[in-house]
Amino acid sequence: MKKFILFVILFFAIISSIIVQQSAAQPPTPCYTSPCTEVWHDYTTTHNYAPFTVKYTIHWRNCGGQIECVLDIISMTNANFFASGSNYETDFNGAKAMTEHMALSVLIGQLIAAGIPIPECDPGPGLPFVKFYTARCGVWVKCSFPLSNTPETCDNCWVGPHPTRYTIGGTTYVDVYKWQPCGTICCQKNYNICIGLDPLWGGMNYIISNVTRGPAPGAMCSEAGTCQDWKTGANIPCNDGCQGDGD
Repeated sequence: MKKFILFVILFFAIISSIIVQQSAAQPPTPCYTSPCTEVWHDYTTTHNYAPFTVKYTIHWRNCGGQIECVLDIISMTNANFFASGSNYETDFNGAKAMTEHMALSVLIGQLIAAGIPIPECDPGPGLPFVKFYTARCGVWVKCSFPLSNTPETCDNCWVGPHPTRYTIGGTTYVDVYKWQPCGTICCQKNYNICIGLDPLWGGMNYIISNVTRGPAPGAMCSEAGTCQDWKTGANIPCNDGCQGDGD
């Protein structure tokens, strides 16, 4: 059985009526150029999840047993029906996550129709997938304010340590930081899908496991190297938002 089940795919009625297209009329332009040269397939559909509606194209190809896929969202209505937000460079988009969930159900239907089976979870690990997407990057930069040697004066309800002072060349400073954007980066999401016992609903179902997210091979934030620490001259690293849902 799987070591860890992250979440379960719930199938939609559209699975039974999927028609596989043998090649994409307009191949996708993923942010990462894969060494795979197989032909892309695609399927465009609209889902209504009242009041949310989304139209998208799912592109996929079989690269030596690993399924590469790219999701192109064409339009959305009432996307704010789902929660969303950002934690600096990491975006959380409920509408996009729901669309990916539905598109994955469509993709599995296409794979089955194309004669690509989904293996059982025992002994595992399942059919490998990789999805490419773009995410934002961010960087923490600072201003350093010179201070006199006079001790700070704080309000009586101040809790915790005082702002850190440090001295360079006989001058004492305190730093004030802020976050700002630092370009974008190409990311990839890897996972496995297999058929196993559904721990929530019972019976056999499609199980997603071994999910990892991170930069695509060789990918860097597009504005990496543009910010330097005034004290050392070293580049300040950009942080990628690959752990989120992306743009």
